[in-house]
Parts: sequence; C-alpha cells; structure tokens
Amino acid sequence: MILLLIVLVLVLAAPAEAAPSKPARNFVNSIGVNTHINYGNGVYEPDTARVGRLLKKIGIRHIRDGYALYQPWFNQRYEMLDDTYGVKAQIILDPRGGSVSDRIRELGEVGAEYVEGLEGPNEPNTAENFMDYPACMGSQWVHWVIQTMDEIKAGRDKYFPGVPVVGPSPTNWQAYWCLSDAGLASHEELGNVHPYPGGYRPGHPGVFDWHEQATIFHVHNGPFPYEVTETGYPTAERSPWHQGVTEDIAAAYAVPLFLEAFSRGVKRTYWYELIDQWYEPAGYYPESHFGLAYWKSSDSGGNFSLKPAGQTIANAIAILNEGGTYSGGPNSLDYQAPGVRSVLLRRSDGRYVIALWQDVDLQDTQERRPVWPPPLPVETKVTLPRDMQVEVYEPRKGPQSEYKCHGSTYHSYVNSSGPTFIVVGDLKPQTLPC
Repeated sequence: MILLLIVLVLVLAAPAEAAPSKPARNFVNSIGVNTHINYGNGVYEPDTARVGRLLKKIGIRHIRDGYALYQPWFNQRYEMLDDTYGVKAQIILDPRGGSVSDRIRELGEVGAEYVEGLEGPNEPNTAENFMDYPACMGSQWVHWVIQTMDEIKAGRDKYFPGVPVVGPSPTNWQAYWCLSDAGLASHEELGNVHPYPGGYRPGHPGVFDWHEQATIFHVHNGPFPYEVTETGYPTAERSPWHQGVTEDIAAAYAVPLFLEAFSRGVKRTYWYELIDQWYEPAGYYPESHFGLAYWKSSDSGGNFSLKPAGQTIANAIAILNEGGTYSGGPNSLDYQAPGVRSVLLRRSDGRYVIALWQDVDLQDTQERRPVWPPPLPVETKVTLPRDMQVEVYEPRKGPQSEYKCHGSTYHSYVNSSGPTFIVVGDLKPQTLPC
C-alpha cells in the first residue's frame, strides 16, 4: 500500500485570503453529553456529586436530561451541578412524562438558573405504531407534538425569556416530513436531530449530510440552525442491531464527531451518554455501552473510570483550554490540508490550533468488525512563513505535546487512531530546531 503524501501549507496572509479561525472555547462549549439524572435510580444515583466530578474530569459543562414534576430533589441535583461545577442543563419536555406547562412553571418558580434550553418531545414518533409519510399526517402524535411546542414556547416566554426552544427529535425522515406539513418550522428555534453513525466514520455522507437535507433543511426549506441532541458510538461489539465498535474505534471517532458537527455550525452536540447504563460484559446490548465512562469496568471494580473515548475528549479539551489572553491581531491563517479534514481554532493564549483527522472508515460495517489492516498514517509537511514555534499533540495519547520545535517547516503524521492538533505560535525559548 502506498503511503499518501499530503502537503499541508500554512502561510500567514491577509485576512481576505486566509481561513478565519474560530475560538477554541466555542468548540469546547459545543460539546455536551446526555445524562439520566431524572431517572431517579441506577448509575446516576445516589451521589450526584460523583456525576459532577466526572463531568469536571472530562471538561464538559453542558448536559441534556429530563425533569419530573413534584420531585424537588431533581431541581436540587441540577442546582448542585450548576453551583459547584458550572454545569448547565437542556431540559427535555415530553408530555408522556406529565404536564409540560406545569413542569415549566415549577422550574420557573424555583428559579432554575441552570436551564439553558427547553426541548420538545424526544423521538415522539415512537409513541404509537408509525405509519409512512404521508399517512402519518393523521397520527395523534403529530398533533400533540405541535401542541407541546406551543406550550413550551408560552412557558419559555413567561419564565425563561431568551432561552432557546429546541424542536422535537423524530427518528426518521418521514416523521420530520409529517411534522413539516403540520407547520413545525414556526414552532422551533433550533432544529434537532439524532444522527447515530452506526459504525460509520463521522464524515460519512449518511451521518450529517443526510440528516441535514432530509430533515432540518426540509422542514425549513433551507439551512437552519440546529443541535445534535443524541449521537455516539456504543462499544457493544456483539450487538445484533445498533452496530457497536471497539473502544479504540470509539476513541478515534469521538473528537472528530464533535469537530464535524462544529464545522457545520451545529450549536451543540450531545454525546449519548455519560455513563454506561448497566454492567453487561458480553457486549450484546448497546444501551449498556454508549457511555464515556464505565459504570463498572470489571467484576473487581473500576467504577466510573473513563473509557478511551471519554479520556480522548478530556485530553482534547485540556489542550484547547490553555489559559492566557491575546490582545487582537489577525484571526486567520492561510493553510491547505488536502486529503485530511481540518478545523482551524484559536486558543485564548493567541496560538492557532489546526485540528487534523483522517476521514477514513475504521469499521467494516458489512462484516461488523474493524478494518484490517488499519489505514496508514498520512504524512504532513507544514510550511510556515518564518521561524515559529510548533507543538504537536495527539489527544488519543494524552494532553501533553508529543513534540516541540521551531522552524519554518515541520514533517509529521496524521494517524487514523485519532486527531492530531498542531499548535502554531510565536517562538518560545530553549526549543530545538525542527
């Protein structure tokens, strides 16, 4: 197999010719995770502070969860996460869980400052036997979804002005089309999709492209801001339905999944979910293996330790959260990266971060096993306009730089096992030449 030679050219240029950077903090802020604190039992009990410590360890400050009426301890749990760990919550409001209006009123009356989003029914077309489009127009769930969205908007206007109303999340395009014909476009401020990759790479056309065109863009007759409120890779390798992947593949895909969504302007992407719901070592049941952390990694313990995907996300956030401030200057960098996917970010210390990853399949989705042999690394040649500091990070390995040097050129590799972050900035003392 021939090793692909990719030339990555970076040249500081006039802003009109250069690619604009996006603040790294905006990308970090786009990362969320689903929790099940509202279940009131199971792995998220009895110590909610443990959930907070786990979120802090990863660096995630946004969760998606539900809220039960007349259960004050749920509000207390969310308040503790906000007050102690700075974690905000998007609340799912589904009439199958009780009165939507009453729940918003209760949240408003207790002054729930942790609420940052109010979301419509979760996968509402599963409420009854689903009929294909257009027969589903006569379904009862279509009517109660629209009615629910009206209730959410009215409650938001009264108790949470400025908080966005996020639409429902049907499970297929035909359900979206039925809701579109019923006027969903005027009832949501952010669209909502669940693009589970099913073993495919994050950049596969069936992941984001298909969902945008067949769902959100159809409802709104064109581009419209949206959230991804559920997505992820279960590590249930023997699952007979929702295709699972190995822990290494989940770790390789995790950060690129968020980067793909961010590059498309997705406001926030919530991984499903924070902790495996059950201890199921056989690997047959996907719901037991979606977590970024183990509920129980073995019979002898290992409870709530991070899985490789969770640790990789934590490392990426740590690299991007480098402190400091910069006082302006150009927010663009002219670079090209043919053959690899890339996103240009800028840290708060002023340094540019070029996030690079291979857009390759690591899972043979037909055979339901890892691709063998795995894709080879892609060689990169970084060309700079002058002698500059270069730091190379691989979040899959850790938050520390793999290599530091200074120079006007640098040769490196982008592995298929995860993204490579190339951090570029002014010279630092006592750094060896590249």
